[in-house]
Amino acid sequence: MPNILFRADAHKTVGTGDLMSLIYLSSLFRARGWGCYFAVRDFEASKRIVHNLALENVSWVPSGSSIAQEIYQVNRICIDISADCFFMEVTGQPLSAYAALGRPAPIMACVNFDGVLSGDFDLVVNWCIDAADEAYSGHSDVVVLKGFENTVLPDYLDRRLIANRTYSTVARRILITMGGIDEFDLTGRILEVISRLRQNYQVRVIAGPGYKLRATGFAGVMFKENSCNLFTDYLWADIAFSAGGLTSSELIASHTPALLIASYPHQVKRCQYYAKCGWAYYLGQQDKVDADVILAGLSKVIDGISDYHLTLSNLNFWGSNEKIFEIIDSYRQSRKLV
Repeated sequence: MPNILFRADAHKTVGTGDLMSLIYLSSLFRARGWGCYFAVRDFEASKRIVHNLALENVSWVPSGSSIAQEIYQVNRICIDISADCFFMEVTGQPLSAYAALGRPAPIMACVNFDGVLSGDFDLVVNWCIDAADEAYSGHSDVVVLKGFENTVLPDYLDRRLIANRTYSTVARRILITMGGIDEFDLTGRILEVISRLRQNYQVRVIAGPGYKLRATGFAGVMFKENSCNLFTDYLWADIAFSAGGLTSSELIASHTPALLIASYPHQVKRCQYYAKCGWAYYLGQQDKVDADVILAGLSKVIDGISDYHLTLSNLNFWGSNEKIFEIIDSYRQSRKLV
């Protein structure tokens, strides 16, 4: 059986997308008969995700470890499991910080958003909106998947149900899913506005694994914690509020009209792009989003809901999971690792 080691973290400075996207990807590898292992720094958010998802084969990297110590541990794990592939997504650090990583496994892959490749990688995935064509020049032997279409998405998104999705002409059901941590308690900020509208809205809140639930004093609101599958929530919602991380791409892929807030600067271009395409409405960066901005944005989306339905229904966006597996498996075949 081939083995793959995934390396990623969840932390308030980077959110939960790094770790969650590789967990999503691992489900495909596991279904194809691969053994899946994880090396994760023991941040609190990481531990909550691993616990809530009952993730197996996890090796904890002490949060205080230096990069050199981490590299040593990763190499030892790869030797112990006879790893065929090492796949890392540590976007809080430039790849140059891992220059001493070498080649701990025969196949090397990474998610990288800064366009600068260092180290010995065979596959690079960059789903930034502005992944430039000239990025990674000088690495013609590396397979590069670029653009938002190559976002890793959860396998629970059902293409048939999305393609046949029907919408209500009146937006009454509001989903609030502000990412795995919601460091700035945007959830509470949004609920404060909705509670003052005195409208007959049905509101559902997804509390991510890193979110310390603070916004509980709102009547008539359904709170869901530690949910492993949000697809039914996406289909339930007429409108969703989301941060600009991985969840925003899941909402767009599920054809759910969304109001987006950039919790961190690296999310701004994604939010702006989705809004430009008519798939979402961008409220702004979190420190600029107050009650008036939320109220104005919600009113605009409700008034123009049919336009969002039309543009989203014409969208065909399924992520890169299959492509990534096929590329890695082809390397495995060509290098006679079977």
